[in-house]
Amino acid sequence: MHLRSQSSIHHSPSPRHGTSSQDVVQVASGDDTRPLSYQPSGPMPCESSPPMQTAPLDWMKSFALDNAITRHIIINTSALTSFCSPVCVPHPWIRNPEFHVLHFITRGHLVVSKKTEIRLRLWRAQYPDVPLWFLAIQCLTRGLDWRLFVHPNQLVSPMHGPLIPRPPHLDALSKPLVYNPALLETYECRTRALLCLPYARRFVTMGGILWRIALHYGPPSLLSAALSGPSTDSYMHYHVDHAGPHIDDTVTQADIDLLLGVTSKGSFWPTLDIWAKSQKWHGEWSVENESWFQERLRVMHSLKKEAVVKRGQWIRSTFMW
Repeated sequence: MHLRSQSSIHHSPSPRHGTSSQDVVQVASGDDTRPLSYQPSGPMPCESSPPMQTAPLDWMKSFALDNAITRHIIINTSALTSFCSPVCVPHPWIRNPEFHVLHFITRGHLVVSKKTEIRLRLWRAQYPDVPLWFLAIQCLTRGLDWRLFVHPNQLVSPMHGPLIPRPPHLDALSKPLVYNPALLETYECRTRALLCLPYARRFVTMGGILWRIALHYGPPSLLSAALSGPSTDSYMHYHVDHAGPHIDDTVTQADIDLLLGVTSKGSFWPTLDIWAKSQKWHGEWSVENESWFQERLRVMHSLKKEAVVKRGQWIRSTFMW
């Protein structure tokens, strides 16, 4: 069951969006009806704002509030085994987000998992003056899921200009990977090509193992695209998922299988159902997760006979326990 908690937030909108002075965020989560209580961080201009000119890097380096709310969240949840883990991914954008060139979207319906929601609740309780868009960066640099559905009317696109032909990649059938001696080379080539498509920003907002694979094989612009809202594939060509009238980019199961390297003999990476049950995955990317990921890459490139792992082996592996 998905319960919705609504609250108003005030932030500078993305230049691609409308000029309403109120943002409504809805959170789909588990059985918790407590509001996220996003507090206004200041007045919002009536017109679209340019990218940030200064980098507020010290917002979450200040002393975190310690009160009844923060203590209640920490004591009453088991989902915070990893919380604010050190940034351990060797990616230039992760290490040093370029705030001054980013456009942020903060208007729409926010849909997150329970593990992400509890972290948002705690962050908001600890740092009440930090704006929501900065928490989006916190999520997307730590492998948490973060999905914001946007109303099409808020998207600025050339709807009234010349029609742009539908891109062929939206109707192409993705062929399964074939287990053969050239599997790794084929996998990496096709994965890089997939991650260059506009809708591939969705892989970053899914968090977890798909997020990490996307960072490794995708272009440097993928993270900033994730923050900028739905791509042209969604709002111009209707390759979308819906949350009521709001939209976001969608990916197919074939796309997911390709990123995970699924073949008839097994896969390079654990499938999402196995990943979700692993006791090594606590909702955000940890140093231990990164060490495992780098070891998997080493095995894939140096021990090719051991690179493809069968489902049963994944379930019984040390990755799970």
